[in-house]
Amino acid sequence: MSTPPALTSPPTGRVPPQNVFSDVDSGFGSSINGTDSNYATTIGSEVFSYVYENGRRYHSYREGIYVLPNDDREIERLDLYHHIFNVLLGGKLYVAPLGANVKRILDIGTGTGSWAIDMAEVPPNCKFEVDDVESDWMSPKNYYDFIHARSLSGAFQNWELLLKRCFDHTTPGGYFEFHDYDAELKSATGFILTPANSDLANWWSLVTDAASKSGRSFKVATSMKERMEKAGFVDVTQRIEMWPLGSWPKDPRMKEIGRWGKVGLSESLHAFASALLTRVLGWEDEDIKKLCAKALKEMDNTDQQYHCHAYFISGRKPDLEEE
Repeated sequence: MSTPPALTSPPTGRVPPQNVFSDVDSGFGSSINGTDSNYATTIGSEVFSYVYENGRRYHSYREGIYVLPNDDREIERLDLYHHIFNVLLGGKLYVAPLGANVKRILDIGTGTGSWAIDMAEVPPNCKFEVDDVESDWMSPKNYYDFIHARSLSGAFQNWELLLKRCFDHTTPGGYFEFHDYDAELKSATGFILTPANSDLANWWSLVTDAASKSGRSFKVATSMKERMEKAGFVDVTQRIEMWPLGSWPKDPRMKEIGRWGKVGLSESLHAFASALLTRVLGWEDEDIKKLCAKALKEMDNTDQQYHCHAYFISGRKPDLEEE
């Protein structure tokens, strides 16, 4: 699979932040901010050592918790999704009304680091570190001007605790932003997808059920606005964009998104199912491959207009005089 073309309209109208701290908890490593925590200082060997399951490579840091692989196929998929998110936002990296004085940004679960690198604009402004955001944060409170979390549904057990930490560690007046797709597969034709009439829906139902049983649900995006408001963020805005999973749209922009969306979904089939179905449901890899092959065949031989929705949600921590 080739790397998707780069966008030609990078975000403008802001001063490059001095520090973008990228937390690679989502499979590649990173911390909250150059700390002296035991995790951040003793983890080096774990970041660059791996475990292998069912022909896929996984990171060994907190082995068994993060369910997606980190091999070359997954790196390509993550970079592809970075492209899709950018196109959905018209080439922008965020929706919050950030000012020119943003100095410290945290990208939680940065994956390949593409978003953090683009946000920093110049390499010296970007720093990758390793830590576990589900453990206590070692950075000071009221520290980050902007915290960004993307494609992390299914990564955490306790979103309320994570949002509290994001709130506590955001500067007054700073922003937290969440980007992800919902966990609902739909058809624009009005066809109701169920595991009984769709192999693709059957695959997704098994994956999401296994994730929920593991305590790390994929069903996060639709409730994130309310969760952020409960955590204390104000002026919370929610933008929802259709994410087609095929080249069926007539609009050229949506057709491009759909073309890449179908490729991304194809690459997600085994990546999402492998660890979850073997670890949680006790499946054999051979059966998982058959499940994925049926879903892929349906994607290639159907006129159903499959799509999901992407959520872009931003909230501000009140200024001191507002509290």
